[in-house]
Amino acid sequence: MKISELPESQSGPAFDEDGFLMDPKSWSEDIALKMAHNNRFDDLTLEQWSIVRALRDFYKWHGNFPTFHQFNHQYHWSIEEVAINFNDHPLIAWQIAGMPNPGEELKTYVNNMIDQQNSH
Repeated sequence: MKISELPESQSGPAFDEDGFLMDPKSWSEDIALKMAHNNRFDDLTLEQWSIVRALRDFYKWHGNFPTFHQFNHQYHWSIEEVAINFNDHPLIAWQIAGMPNPGEELKTYVNNMIDQQNSH
């Protein structure tokens, strides 16, 4: 599954070719909602907001992406729960949270993990 892309806007924040914010500091809840709408969510649930805010919190304090183990340990959200809340694709949560593009290696890892879960 390819994450939806948002076009770069003259008046808004810049996005990369995969729809991730180029500058995480330009994130706002309004931008998150626009990104959610672009990924076919009518709105974000309380659980989705909780995940988004936890991702932002981790990134703010550590300056990098949490591993799935760290995220589960610190915030008690498993990768499966994140996936369930974001159309079976946890990277949508990263995108809506305004995280920078995690790179091809992590995207491939997550896609392979999702494919394995879907085959069971």
